[in-house]
This record gives sequence, structure tokens and C-alpha cells, in this order.
Amino acid sequence: MSKHTSADRTSARDRIIEAYLGLLVKNPHKKVTVSAVTKAAGCNRDTFYYYFPSIDGAAKSALDDLAPKSAAHIARAIMEEDEVTIPAQVRTRMLLIAKIARAHPRIRHHLEGMLKELWLSEFGIDAGAMRKADEAVLDFMAAGTAGLICEHLADAKSADEFDAAFSAIARTFGKSALDYARERELVESRGLGSCSQLS
Repeated sequence: MSKHTSADRTSARDRIIEAYLGLLVKNPHKKVTVSAVTKAAGCNRDTFYYYFPSIDGAAKSALDDLAPKSAAHIARAIMEEDEVTIPAQVRTRMLLIAKIARAHPRIRHHLEGMLKELWLSEFGIDAGAMRKADEAVLDFMAAGTAGLICEHLADAKSADEFDAAFSAIARTFGKSALDYARERELVESRGLGSCSQLS
């Protein structure tokens, strides 16, 4: 039995995620197989299953890797008053997020949790000051946003169509979440400085 160094394991995991995402660009999640991923990653099935229990497990890990890289742009876009233009690299990541979240209800639910954390952290919402009704509103907005992301962003055929769909999502759910938090005085006194400082 060969011993792997930490660097070997990390690079193999990263190669698997990259291979999964590369295949996802061209195919829906349900057509991406473990065999195709391992071939593209240059590893065997044992290596894949060492890191992930299934293709859905790889998808969830890919979502975990992609979402934080897009959080600043999502937060900024929610604050825009007009139509937003998403940078090409972020649009690609967000399209992949939409395709991943569309793949399975558990992954979609995971995205909802990430969206709630985004609203709480990026907008400085004090979770301790939230009542049950506030939590219900946050749940509703996260579920609605995730639903629209999965159903509309994943099908966008052009950059303009993607930006228009994302603008509608931001106006419908993102701004509503922030307006509600302000109205209920849940936003911390630090304001939204963190959003403007993110690049």
C-alpha cells in the first residue's frame, strides 16, 4: 500500500473537482459520471471514492469551493439599483453553481444555507436579534433565490440573458432580504462597508 502525502491528496481532490466542473460546463450533472471524472482527472475510481461518496458528493464539494469565490459579487449585485453586469469569470462560476444546485434537492438545500449565511455575514445581520418570524422570512428568501438560480440562471444562453435573470433575482429576493433586515433593525451599525470593500 502506497502512502500519500498531504500534497498528493490535496492535488488529487482538486483535480477531481476541476474535472467534474469541466465536464459540467458541457453536460448536465446527471450525465457526468464517476468514470468520466476519473478519466479527466487522471486518477482511478478508488481515488475518487477516497474523497467523495458519490458524484453528488463531488458536486456538493464543488459548490463549497465555488460559492465563496462568488459571494462578494453576489452581495454587490444585490445592492445595485439598476441592472447588473456580472464579470465573465464570476458568471461562469455562478452558472456552474446553478447547474450543481439544480442537480439534487440536498445540494439545492445546501445552497439555501449558503445564501442565508451570505446575507447574515455580508449585510452584518445580527443572527442573535432575529425572531422566529425573521428566520422564516430569511428561509423564504433563500429558498426563492435558490429556486430562481436553479431554474433561470442554469438555462441562460447568453451573458445578457444571465445578467437580466440575475438582476431579477437580486431585485426580488436580495433587496427584499436587506430591506426587511433594515426595517427590523437587524443590520448591525457597521453598515454595508464590507460589501464595498470586496473585490
